[in-house]
Amino acid sequence: MMRLLQRVLFVLLLLASHSIATAGLLHRGGALSGKAIINIGGADFFPGNFINVFKTASVGPSNVADFALMDSQGYFVGTLASNSGFSFNSGITWSGVQYKITWTADIQTKITFNSIFTSCTVLSGNATISGCSGGTSTFTITAGQAGAISFTTTQTSFSGFFVGGFTFAHTAGGSLSMYRTSDEAAFLAGQIYTPEFVSVLSALRPRAIRTMGFMIENNSQNGETQWRYRITPQDFN
Repeated sequence: MMRLLQRVLFVLLLLASHSIATAGLLHRGGALSGKAIINIGGADFFPGNFINVFKTASVGPSNVADFALMDSQGYFVGTLASNSGFSFNSGITWSGVQYKITWTADIQTKITFNSIFTSCTVLSGNATISGCSGGTSTFTITAGQAGAISFTTTQTSFSGFFVGGFTFAHTAGGSLSMYRTSDEAAFLAGQIYTPEFVSVLSALRPRAIRTMGFMIENNSQNGETQWRYRITPQDFN
C-alpha cells in the first residue's frame, strides 16, 4: 500500500512540474523556447521603441501654476507662464533620419527643440518654422487646420520645451504626434511599436509579455488610482 502511494505521489509531482514548465513559469537559462515570460520595464520606455515619439516624453512645467493648464489628455490649454520642458531617455532617436510632426485642426502650440535639425519644411497647415539649422528649432502651429512639418535629425537624442507666453489650444480627441516618416503607414494603421522593437521581441518568441514597468506600478508617481485616471491612446504622453 505504501509503495502504491509513493508511486501515485511521484506521478502527481511529475505532472505538476510539467504543467509549470508548460505555463512558461519555469526557465533555467539557455535559448528561449517560446515558453518564457518577458518583462518590459522603464529601461525599454524610449522613442526608439515607440512609433509616436511624444508618447515617451516627460513633460515638466517650471512654473507650478502651469500644471493647472494641462487638460485630461496631457495637453496645455491656455497661456503658459513659463517655458515647460520635455525630455526623453538618452540615445532615443536615429541621426540623419527624417521625422514628421502632425496635428489635428484643434491644436495650437509652440515648441522649441534644443537640437540642430536640417530640411525643416511645413508640409501643410498653419505653421511657421524658425531656427532649424541654427542650434534650436522652433515650430509654431496655429489652430484651424490639420497639418504636418518634416525635419531631419543630426543627433541621436534631443529635448525641448513648450514656449512660455504662448497661448495653447486643444480639444478632446485632438492629437499632436511625432514619428519617423518611414513609420507613417504603421502609424496611420494604429501601430504602437517600431518595427525594430517588434522584430527583437518576435525573435525572442516569448509566451507572454508583461508591461508592468511601463505602468510604473508600486511607484508614488503613478496617479492611476481610479480607472478614469488611466492613460489612453488619445493622451499626449
